Amino acid sequence: MADIKGWWHRVWRKKQPTCDIADPAALVASFLNGLLRGIAPDRERLMAILYQPLADRSRWWLAAVRKLAADEGKLTAAQGDSAWRLARILFLPSYWQAILKGPHPELKEELLEVWGLMAVPDVAPLLRTAVMDRVPTVGLVAAMDYARWPGPEVTAFFLELLLAEGGPWLDRSGRALALRRQTEGIDIWLGLLQLARDERENVRARAWAVVTSFGPLAEAEEATVGAAVDDGLMEALQDPSVPVRIRALEALGSVARPSLVRQAVAQLSNGDGRIRVEAVRALGRLALLNLLAPEDRQLAYAGVAACLHDDDYRVVGHAQQVLPYLVEG
Repeated sequence: MADIKGWWHRVWRKKQPTCDIADPAALVASFLNGLLRGIAPDRERLMAILYQPLADRSRWWLAAVRKLAADEGKLTAAQGDSAWRLARILFLPSYWQAILKGPHPELKEELLEVWGLMAVPDVAPLLRTAVMDRVPTVGLVAAMDYARWPGPEVTAFFLELLLAEGGPWLDRSGRALALRRQTEGIDIWLGLLQLARDERENVRARAWAVVTSFGPLAEAEEATVGAAVDDGLMEALQDPSVPVRIRALEALGSVARPSLVRQAVAQLSNGDGRIRVEAVRALGRLALLNLLAPEDRQLAYAGVAACLHDDDYRVVGHAQQVLPYLVEG
């Protein structure tokens, strides 16, 4: 048995790389510099690195890319492509996918820091996986990084994220879509308005929550989708779901739609106190922005003043805060 064991040891030693890698991090960095010049890694030295654990290879790759980015200030497209080519040579992408599915937030944050420097298509699937992470410092950072990528598929991804259940997807989707408004604002509005008519109550509410986070429409958005936004809000204010109506009233005030003052005043007589509170707040927002015509201001004042006698103390409190803005106009 001892002879058999010794034979296998002799075979294994023959398979081991003979190259000395006293500084593997520097060796990986040299691989990257070589790829930038079109030079493939030396086979013997590469095998020496490939015999090392994946975690070590990943760490050395991260250090090499960070150093390159620090020296250059940022990664060019060619540098990003070379860095990703080296990652594939080191068999790292599949390892990273496994890391993203496990409980390693610190390592995920390190990876996202470097991936954010690279505009390489192969990074996109990793970022999409990271967006779904439960850890905020991972998922939110990944969402912001991915939101900066060009292409309609990115917008479609974040709109579809609003359909997902059981996670902080509303916040991540809303922030990402807000970041993309400058380039794809019209498509985003149309997508949200479509979701606002979804058969699922929670999806409709989420769509209006994202609209609320946007604030007023830009000039180009107003000209293109302003009327559609008003129509969508009018439908939502008649929605049988209380949460949807509440979200719609929040959006009415935040997006600043003075054309819907009468619809907001009508909600002051709703039987649900939460809806009455949001109606008062929406009217106060419009008044604060000085968007109310004189006749609309009088109508809003009369409705909010009547709320001073409401049975719900929350409605009374908000009415007391809003009335001065309706008078000052």
